[in-house]
Amino acid sequence: MAQEVPPVRSRPWLGGGTFEVLALGQIHHLPTYRSLTFLFEQVLPRLNAETANRLRLNIVGPIIGGPRCAHLQEMGARFPQVMFFGRVADLPSVYGSNDLQVVASTEATGLRTRIVESFAAGLPVLTSSRAAEGIEGLRDGENVVVADGPERFAAALERLGSEAGQLETLSKSGLSLDFTARGTEGSWLRPS
Repeated sequence: MAQEVPPVRSRPWLGGGTFEVLALGQIHHLPTYRSLTFLFEQVLPRLNAETANRLRLNIVGPIIGGPRCAHLQEMGARFPQVMFFGRVADLPSVYGSNDLQVVASTEATGLRTRIVESFAAGLPVLTSSRAAEGIEGLRDGENVVVADGPERFAAALERLGSEAGQLETLSKSGLSLDFTARGTEGSWLRPS
């Protein structure tokens, strides 16, 4: 993907002994809500102690109130590694300070833009096959990590949380994808 300004990392991969993981989106939005619920209920409890102690799940996006937001905040409060930041003005710095973005949708494909924007920012992505559906050029383990089911998602987090070199490789491979030249209709998404 052509970059006018290369992304800037504000910390080395897995720097300071923490594994900074980004979850981005409006938490009241149903696909984001379900993605975070999946992480809280099925993935975080499965992490080994070493990964759980080093992982910081940074949730960035508007918190507008209402039952979904309240429920997620209540669930997230059970995990000391979960932080809700709300809306953030400087998204490039958020990308540059995290090691990975999780797009954990188990039902919806409406989160593809988050994957593509992470690639453009040089941030590796761990996602489900459902969330990545329709994005051409993805290769599991080469430019993205795809994991379906809570056991595989947790295992992927454990592996990536100890492999700074793999995060850097995924970042470079994601940056090299060119979504501007996909077909005559100018879209990088295949019809659903």
